[in-house]
Amino acid sequence: MANTLKFGNGQWATGNGTALAYNDENANFKPLPFDFTRASSGTTVNQSGLIETVGSGIPRIDFLGNTKGALLLEPSRTNLTLYSEDLSNSYWAKQNGSITSNAIASPSGVKNADLFTENTSTSDHAIFDIVSYFVSGTTYTISFFAKSNGRTKLELASANSGTCPTGRFDLEAKTANATNTSFGAKIEDYGNGWFKCSVSRVAPNSGIDLPYYATVINFGTLSYTGDGTSGMYLWGMQAEEGSYATSYIPTSGSAVTRVADVCSQTTPDGVIGQTEGTIYAEVKIDGLKNSNTIVTLHNGSFSEYLVIAGNLAGNINAYIFAGTYAVDSVVKCAMAYKQNDVAFYINGVLIGTDSSATMPSTSIFDVGSISFGNYTLHGSVKQAQLYNTRLSNSELQALTQV
Repeated sequence: MANTLKFGNGQWATGNGTALAYNDENANFKPLPFDFTRASSGTTVNQSGLIETVGSGIPRIDFLGNTKGALLLEPSRTNLTLYSEDLSNSYWAKQNGSITSNAIASPSGVKNADLFTENTSTSDHAIFDIVSYFVSGTTYTISFFAKSNGRTKLELASANSGTCPTGRFDLEAKTANATNTSFGAKIEDYGNGWFKCSVSRVAPNSGIDLPYYATVINFGTLSYTGDGTSGMYLWGMQAEEGSYATSYIPTSGSAVTRVADVCSQTTPDGVIGQTEGTIYAEVKIDGLKNSNTIVTLHNGSFSEYLVIAGNLAGNINAYIFAGTYAVDSVVKCAMAYKQNDVAFYINGVLIGTDSSATMPSTSIFDVGSISFGNYTLHGSVKQAQLYNTRLSNSELQALTQV
């Protein structure tokens, strides 16, 4: 079998507008650069475990929980929170507590995280966003980074909705719970005591739902007696339209948009098998939707294609339902194609076959998106490969085994 293209798997080389793949058949290394676009800066977790900003057009290799790294590919998102790091700003209302600016190093490694300290009142102790930007019926995700300073539990609530709080987080137990089945809560360990906490929900009211950050002793009530010294370090506040949290988007007075990532290559002759071949990818799914594109071979106009997407694999004449996979899951998937002989495997399991498939003519290989910018993968690509031969079903099973 000829493995004609290798991408990732711990071997990353990136530059402005490019990410390198390669072909090493017959021990002869041949570079195969991908074109990469993102018309804005973006953040990622570097090899030191710190959040860093990379410039416009630079691919983001993310090392959060993964020593080999993965190409981070996300759709366009806007942080609606106007001051994501300056909690001393009047934009943030403080209730029975105070802010100490730049009190500790944040997950970026810079001393720019603020400390919220409770007073001795018997009441709720909170900091909240005073600007209303929610639209009724729209799904939003609120996220922020928190580190304990005497308090290890907090609640994220939405004021005036009749359903607060919406999420509860325990930094010591590393647990997150949503208080309503229509909400989703998540906690991620970023090291050095920092955790990213997020809650997703559909806004029931326009305008009046306010993201609300509170430090508490006990779950079930926002009111408690403070000791005057305890509290929580906070940094990286973010509110975005969508059903899950994406990478951090810094703001300092206005909403900021991170543009979608697009990674594509027009391949040389012989790399893509035109009559037979195999597509393979290993990805981490952050938000699984029908529009999630993992890898695609197409002819440029997308009138002929082979695709592994959110819930299908196939081409213009063959579709195989891929099923639903949980958010944060790692998926190894492979599709082998040949005239009237298509097979699709996920995580070592045969998902489906097609015995009446016509092969399209393809010339472009997209990783995590389609080259005209739509249907971006909601996650990261650990590796992708192409073979110009149809692997056997047993080889597909072994290749995708977890």
